[in-house]
Amino acid sequence: MTHFMIAHLQNGRYGSVQILKPETAVQMHQRQPGWPASMDAMALGFYEESRNGQRIIGHGGDTQWFHSDLHLLLDANVGFFVSYNSAGKDEVSPRGGVVRQIHGPLFSDPLGK
Repeated sequence: MTHFMIAHLQNGRYGSVQILKPETAVQMHQRQPGWPASMDAMALGFYEESRNGQRIIGHGGDTQWFHSDLHLLLDANVGFFVSYNSAGKDEVSPRGGVVRQIHGPLFSDPLGK
């Protein structure tokens, strides 16, 4: 997963190898047409959100027993991935807490919200 994230943060390049054309990576990261500017949008294979003024693209997913979330902050050249197993029933999502703890201190939100 780290290789995937690094390749996207470097517009398709991993190490000395260009695995995606730069223009393909840029296109994958762009907002798709039709979304109001006031809303987060979809990209190609990623969804968009913003937190503390930072644009984030990512993708998350769940099964009954497994939960994952990928965040890429392209402008800051930062990415992180959270994945864990859990029954996911009657629990508070640890993903939300991890995301707040990472975004808050790194991107000037003293409350981590």
